[in-house]
Amino acid sequence: MSGGWRCLRYGRDGRRLGTLRACGAAVHREELGGEDVLELTCLEAPGKYERLVWRDPEDGRWREHVVVRTDERAGGGCEVCCEGSLCDLLAGVVVDTRLSGATAAEAASAVLGGAGWESSAEGLPGVTGSCLIYHANRLAALRRVCEIWGAEPDPYVEVGPSGVTARGVVLRARVGAWRGARLTYGRSMAGCVRTVAEDEVFTALYGWGAGEAVMGEDGSWTGGYRKRIDFSSVNSGEKWVGDEEARLAWGIALPDGSRAHRFGQVVFDGVTDPEQLLELTQAALARGARRGSHTSSTRRRSLAACRSCSGTRWSWPTPSPRPRASRGCAWWRASGRSATGSSRAIRSAACRRGPTPP
Repeated sequence: MSGGWRCLRYGRDGRRLGTLRACGAAVHREELGGEDVLELTCLEAPGKYERLVWRDPEDGRWREHVVVRTDERAGGGCEVCCEGSLCDLLAGVVVDTRLSGATAAEAASAVLGGAGWESSAEGLPGVTGSCLIYHANRLAALRRVCEIWGAEPDPYVEVGPSGVTARGVVLRARVGAWRGARLTYGRSMAGCVRTVAEDEVFTALYGWGAGEAVMGEDGSWTGGYRKRIDFSSVNSGEKWVGDEEARLAWGIALPDGSRAHRFGQVVFDGVTDPEQLLELTQAALARGARRGSHTSSTRRRSLAACRSCSGTRWSWPTPSPRPRASRGCAWWRASGRSATGSSRAIRSAACRRGPTPP
């Protein structure tokens, strides 16, 4: 995309902030089951989780990317790294969903419906499957559905005068057409340093305690565990706690104008008492929210929490320096796999997005 390329800029609350113009080339890289990254250099620095909405000059489709990191240079200019809006699904949790004999459309609706995303399936007639999704973020759950039902995700956004009016995913049997080669779209930006290693900001937490051991009739451990305990019995039936101030500041802006929590999970393996589990989860959320409210630069970590690669546990750092977890791209982070060195720049409109055949 040339230096004249522009995109619409929206704040975390969904308000239109104007137009963001790139200085030089803006580079969009997309890979099936891999990264969907937009990189550009501009004069002004957008804030974390601001949204850039733009029309693809190649296929005419609207695309939406979320700002996850900015690097401001002392001499002026800002390098911006954004991820496709599917990364919002990292901030949603599927607690316990069992799918049995479901179609691909039903499975997609089960994992995306609670996030306000539309879903459908095309080219998968009569395909049914079954699986259990337990304590997973919504992006990991979507990835699991794609694996079980043999589908490929094709996200989309609909844009109106007020901004994004709908977000959704179509599960297809095949996305794009195979051309036998990987294609590069755009060109590199001079002086761009891309180091994506920022933590998510969560405004609400699910807290999980120990899993009860399954004992045999003779009193010996069978090697299995029951589901982890939660604190719903002492928290008015809710399995999570939230920070309303943080939600209003960092929450996901929905098309209807409301703000949704960014959910995370924290596990305390040795805790068996629901009241203690609730207190520990509230303390964990307070530490994270306090750190996030003091963030004034995207060079800093926005939470005291550093997620491990599992995507479902947080390790709370006490010594200095704090541990860092490589962010990688959203689709790979959902499954706890590192995307370092695994992604290549390709385009879907002109080529089959997938691994090069042997």
